Amino acid sequence: MFLFKPKASASSHKKDAQNAYTALDIALVGNAEAGPSLGPKARELVVSSAIGWEEEANHASAFLSRCSPAEANWILDAVAARSGGQQLLEKALIRGRASAKDTAAAEGLALLTQSSWSGNASFGDGDPTSPPETQCSVLSKDNNLPVVQFSSQKYFCVESENQIALEVLRLQTNGKSSRIKWTTKDHTAVSGLNYVAASGFLEFGPDEFEKQLHVKIIDDVNWGGMLEFYVLLEPETADNCTIGEYLHTSRVQRIDDEIFPTDKYREQILSGHAHEVGAIHLLIEYFRMNMTDPTIRKGTFKLFALGQFRNVLYITTLCTNIFLVDSVLVRAEKFDEEGKPLNQLSTLFAIVGVSVVSTGMLHYLDRMKFTWGVAGKSRMKLMCGLAEAFLNYTDTSRNKVANSGELMTAMSADTDLLIKAGYMSFIEIVQLLGKVVMCIAFQASAPRLFGASKTTLTSVQMALFPVFMAIIISARLKVTKEVLERRIEKHRAIQNNVADVVSNFRLIADYGRRWDYMKKHESVVAEYSASDRDVLLTLENNRYYVRWLTCIFLGIFVVVAGTDVIDGHMSTGVFLTCLRVLSSFGSIWAQIYAACLNALNTAPSLERIIKYINMESDSLDRMAWGREQRLRNLSLSEGFRKNASSLSAGGSPFDTVSIEIKMLTVVLGRELVGGKPNFLQTVLAYKHLCIQQGTLVSLVGHSGHGKSSLLRLLGGAVLPPTRESKLTPRTVDGQSGQGSYFVPSHLRVLHCTAEPMFIRRGLLANLRFGHKSPDSDDCSVERIKQVLEKLGASAKVLLLLEHENRNEMQDPLVWQHALSSSDKQLLHVARALISNPDVICLHKPTLYQSNKVAHKVFSALREFVDQRGLCVSASDNDKMKRRPTTCIMTCTKTEAIEISNEVYKVYAGGIERVNKGEDGHFQISAEDLH
Repeated sequence: MFLFKPKASASSHKKDAQNAYTALDIALVGNAEAGPSLGPKARELVVSSAIGWEEEANHASAFLSRCSPAEANWILDAVAARSGGQQLLEKALIRGRASAKDTAAAEGLALLTQSSWSGNASFGDGDPTSPPETQCSVLSKDNNLPVVQFSSQKYFCVESENQIALEVLRLQTNGKSSRIKWTTKDHTAVSGLNYVAASGFLEFGPDEFEKQLHVKIIDDVNWGGMLEFYVLLEPETADNCTIGEYLHTSRVQRIDDEIFPTDKYREQILSGHAHEVGAIHLLIEYFRMNMTDPTIRKGTFKLFALGQFRNVLYITTLCTNIFLVDSVLVRAEKFDEEGKPLNQLSTLFAIVGVSVVSTGMLHYLDRMKFTWGVAGKSRMKLMCGLAEAFLNYTDTSRNKVANSGELMTAMSADTDLLIKAGYMSFIEIVQLLGKVVMCIAFQASAPRLFGASKTTLTSVQMALFPVFMAIIISARLKVTKEVLERRIEKHRAIQNNVADVVSNFRLIADYGRRWDYMKKHESVVAEYSASDRDVLLTLENNRYYVRWLTCIFLGIFVVVAGTDVIDGHMSTGVFLTCLRVLSSFGSIWAQIYAACLNALNTAPSLERIIKYINMESDSLDRMAWGREQRLRNLSLSEGFRKNASSLSAGGSPFDTVSIEIKMLTVVLGRELVGGKPNFLQTVLAYKHLCIQQGTLVSLVGHSGHGKSSLLRLLGGAVLPPTRESKLTPRTVDGQSGQGSYFVPSHLRVLHCTAEPMFIRRGLLANLRFGHKSPDSDDCSVERIKQVLEKLGASAKVLLLLEHENRNEMQDPLVWQHALSSSDKQLLHVARALISNPDVICLHKPTLYQSNKVAHKVFSALREFVDQRGLCVSASDNDKMKRRPTTCIMTCTKTEAIEISNEVYKVYAGGIERVNKGEDGHFQISAEDLH
């Protein structure tokens, strides 16, 4: 039996590898130079790397006890590399080959180094039931690799900065250089349009812990929303390092410093006075914004061309009609010089053929226009812009729309209306104006083409038509806008009433107020119906004004031009065609008028979209706060570099950095207009809080003294004051420059609210919601079930999970109605633990639980902290690859205090650390557990 054997699948160099192990086996057995002190340590390391193979571990220990320290080192590397991959094993073999004293050992190592077996070794006979492979990471002298990862999950930059710097951390050092490749990847941001695609290598010196990479940002003058791209570390390029388990990929959010739709009326829009700009000016800016998008611009030009093709066909039809009446049908009964009837049948067939071909072309183009992406891309920009803006709102902005149906209306009805009745009306107006020009050109050239007298009357009427139309529009614009705005206001009242009923149904039902709300709903619906009737009456009158104008002009033409036909000064074909042109001319202007009204009708929708897309965002604040944290990380990395020689092996110096709050003053709420004090504001002063990574911390104190606010601050739900923040006011406004707040930027922090929240999807989708890779081992059904069992989930929850896993759930949302409040809270906590954050902030995780279940929850939280995750691999390599996990919670039960490493009491004047008494227990009162 050999210490290592190649797997049966390694067939190409199986013989060479076998010979290598034979030579190695002989060399090691014959080597007796190792000191006896090496045996126990070597035995311990090998056993920990070969769990489950006791016989093989003992056999390996026997070998190690008889080899030299140098040879033992490379053997231990090879054992670790069984689960780590090819690169580390090859380095171990090369190092062992260089240090081997026995010729046979050196030859065996040379053969093994050159074989392709590396990275495919297994213990014993290569049992296929061996445990799954996991990556090696932890630093311990020579036999493990430093972990390399980004310093943050997400980076922010403003497009005008032109460049963003991303920090990559090497969490440990083994006294050697490390190297890894990075590259960018598109997401919503597109390389070449929004940023410059880049890649490169990062090289860490032996004592370096941090490196920076830079990506160029493309600045443009057009609004594009907040766009993101990825930056990735490529594991296959790692040299003397391995990538972190979670932060091997980071996102960069590019903050657009332009506003929607353009910056022309920036001041009025940001001050909330977009309505003062005027509907026409706002629509023009919206059209300009659309034309900056390559897809929309290209599709719009195609639609313009299609419209003019229609106009050409229309004029061609007019000319054909004159030719048909005057030159074909009228002469059909005449005879030639020989007395034979003139046969115009071929001419008729030619005319029909041209008509068929033109109709076929028009049909094809009308079908193709739906693939040009004008409406789809414009809708995407609007809807995604609204959703993205909402997701980045400050709490103040979000609260303004939280209980309103306006945002949903803006997202659905307003966007569709703006595209179909707004932008598409603009395209229609361009087509109709082209038709007007062609009609005028036809009217001017018809006498020469067909030998008729000049139609001066028609030309005069065509010139006067737009003048009278402008008078009608200007006279009716004010009343039309008033009735449209009144209808929108009444429609908004319906939406708000429905949103109020939906969000407060239980309250309405419990207090027996259904009938009151029905009466209110009937009232608002009646008011909307009345306003809608006024709009329909106004628009119908507007249309008939144009019809009356057309009717008057046609009457004048029939009388005057009809006299010319009777007198023989105008042919019948020309008369009929001019009559049709004039009638069409009135119809064209009626369509232009209707299109203008449709576009103006979208102005309130556009104003609403402008309002919601440009509401106050916290992205700049988060950018400033994140940069402050990373700047402090940078100073820590420099300190680690200077003291690299004194750092202990086997861990990361970043894991010793604390979460700190010092002399921080936070104001919750907003000031009244003019800077006057607001009695609704709460001022919280936190003097000092220091939380070590890898600890379980409980926050206690009387109700209303700021425990939840502190937890929200630590969890990133609200932001502390920053020195660089430009946005005011914010939901959390601090007195700038007071105190400090530091959470190491490389830690993944999760804030878990007290009230359970679920998305409208299945149970598994909700439990996997916190993980970026739902298909990973962390989100396997087996692990999810283990987590639920650890937390004491009920049999009903486990049964629902089993049914959904087997696709036996007819309604994926039924579980949300079938579970109790305690079950839902347990799932809420389970989802947080399944996501494996580095820091978890829990609000009263056992609020609805019995003492028995609460005990299991606290035990699970204790294990989560001790094992750097719950129900994850407990091997040293995998455990040390993860960062220390920290749990900070508010609690209502004494048991939470007993399992905590630290307890802090939050009170009106600040926060203080609770010490243990002589009995070894934290000294708190029952009133503090609220």
